[in-house]
Amino acid sequence: MQSSSRKLLVVVAVALALAYAIYRSSGMLHGASFSGTKLFEAVRGANPCLLILSVVAIYVCYALRSLRWQLFQGNLGSSHFWTIYKMTLASRLDRYFWRGKRSYRSRTCPGFTRSKEFLIW
Repeated sequence: MQSSSRKLLVVVAVALALAYAIYRSSGMLHGASFSGTKLFEAVRGANPCLLILSVVAIYVCYALRSLRWQLFQGNLGSSHFWTIYKMTLASRLDRYFWRGKRSYRSRTCPGFTRSKEFLIW
């Protein structure tokens, strides 16, 4: 099978899978079934302790990830937990705030990507 026909086959398979997923999920999103009052009641009835606990758990997971990176970088030289933790948080925030956008630096510096800024390869 030639390379171009193999690529065409992959594109067709992905398009069919995407079309099937859209078809199956089309019934889930009805604007008429959304109720702002139900959303407000659900948010108002949420347990604040569980919300705070979930945020704390997220940052503990980031700390564990930083400890893992510190262990991985052990062969490269000394590294400090707080430096790695700050960069882990910065890379996560970058993904939330710049999702789908190109940063100023990547537009103005040829060959620069955000992954180089946060040392993610």
